[in-house]
Amino acid sequence: AVVTAVASPFNYLVTPPAADMEITNCEVTTADTLITCDGPAGSGTKDLVLTVSGQDADSIEFQFADPVIDSISGTPPTDGTGSITVSGSSFGPGDNSILVTFDGGNRVCVSSGNTAVNPDSDTSFECITDPGEGVDKMLTLQVNDGRSAALSEHTTDTWDYDIPTVIGIYTSRETTYVTEDTTNAPDPMGGAVYILGTNFGTTDPANTINVRYNHGAGEDVSCTLDTAHTIIYCSSFPMGSSWQDFTVTIATQDTDQPHEFYFNQPHVDSIAPSTDTNPTTQVTITGTGFGPDNTYFVKVWFFTDGNTLAPCTTTAGGSTIVIPVTDETTVECYPPEGFGTDVPIFVEAVLSDGTHDVSQDNAAGSEALFSYNAPTVDGVYADDTLALPTADGNLYITGTNFGYDYPTNSLITLSFPLDLANPTCTCTHVTAAPHTAIECTGCPAYSGCQQLKVTLGFDNTPDYGDQDSDPFDYSYDAPTITKASNPPATTNVISIDGTGFGSGAVTVYIWPEAGTPTGPPAEAYYQIT
Repeated sequence: AVVTAVASPFNYLVTPPAADMEITNCEVTTADTLITCDGPAGSGTKDLVLTVSGQDADSIEFQFADPVIDSISGTPPTDGTGSITVSGSSFGPGDNSILVTFDGGNRVCVSSGNTAVNPDSDTSFECITDPGEGVDKMLTLQVNDGRSAALSEHTTDTWDYDIPTVIGIYTSRETTYVTEDTTNAPDPMGGAVYILGTNFGTTDPANTINVRYNHGAGEDVSCTLDTAHTIIYCSSFPMGSSWQDFTVTIATQDTDQPHEFYFNQPHVDSIAPSTDTNPTTQVTITGTGFGPDNTYFVKVWFFTDGNTLAPCTTTAGGSTIVIPVTDETTVECYPPEGFGTDVPIFVEAVLSDGTHDVSQDNAAGSEALFSYNAPTVDGVYADDTLALPTADGNLYITGTNFGYDYPTNSLITLSFPLDLANPTCTCTHVTAAPHTAIECTGCPAYSGCQQLKVTLGFDNTPDYGDQDSDPFDYSYDAPTITKASNPPATTNVISIDGTGFGSGAVTVYIWPEAGTPTGPPAEAYYQIT
């Protein structure tokens, strides 16, 4: 600083009234009328004493320049743990004391817990703001000697608190972050929620809180501050399902982006009735969290083959898989082609266009599992002419619920309970849905009366899809004899040629008299292998 004083043209000495404010390097710059010195650091109004050749002049007052604020930086959190930096000039030396207030003097900015601030230099200082909220905060500085500087309401040098942020939304009051999941996510039927976050402001009645649901274009939610700065309580959050979002506004400041969340996932309790493997019957799924009415939508998936999810549809065999719910506890749809017992059901809550879906519920337990109708057998033939089967190992089986065309890992198995070896065949569908016939090759060369059952299953795990028909009794075409040799007396063995004898043991009966036999005699039979 430059200090000037009017003095006589003789030897001179300029001193302030306090010894710690030394004025140095004084020299006459204009003869007889002007002395220039290096002034001390200080603030306010001071007395100046001029001594020339041992003669003191009367003291005069001089004043340090008023403080000037050039800029303010920093966006402190609303909880009072952050600071701002004020830049400018004429803040005084480091031992100076400055009272910094804002919000009309109701709140202060302090240094290390004090009510006053000691500047870092004549051009800047940092201070910790009181808790608060909002934007365009105006500072008033009052230096220890009474000088002051205030920010104009329209200046660009005002400062803002940090914007609110959302961490999570819960039905329980959480004070630290936890995953939003089925235990605490908002209920599709609406109700009370807690919003956890930061910079929600103070409990001052002047603090305004606004929560806007559904992409910022939906409805305003009535909410209050449960805990200053961190927890908002909404007593009646809107109904909904699937993915949604909301924004929080604290004293005109919005979250930087909407907070996305999922409502509590649907839960499946039961599904009935069971259906054929090519369903034409609508099923009813009961549970919770589907949405309040038919303006809400779900997708329903059947884990039909151990690997793949197949959708339920609005019509039998249809392609529309976005299903309007009947009500919060009921969904109706037509199952996909499938087979087996204990098939898990998945339900997804979605938007009307089917987007923003997330796999929601593989409801565990028997109440959430579905069973298709079991296969039934009503005939066993040689081929599609429906002739009786022969011992060539080929079978054509008719019935119902023989499964569906995909996937390649589905299996159709025949078993023959009357045979201890229980051989199997290779079987495929020979009719499209509803799959009422299958064709099997490589079967045992049986004859006579037999029994079989059809099993639908998978060649992978889990094996929850395996499903048996009831055993079915059937018979092969009658054997024919084309030639019989007379038995030699020495061996007593007869040789018989013909068809339909099968591959196992065959019993041959010989009647001693001509004519139509009425039954096997008790005394004579031969075994041919």
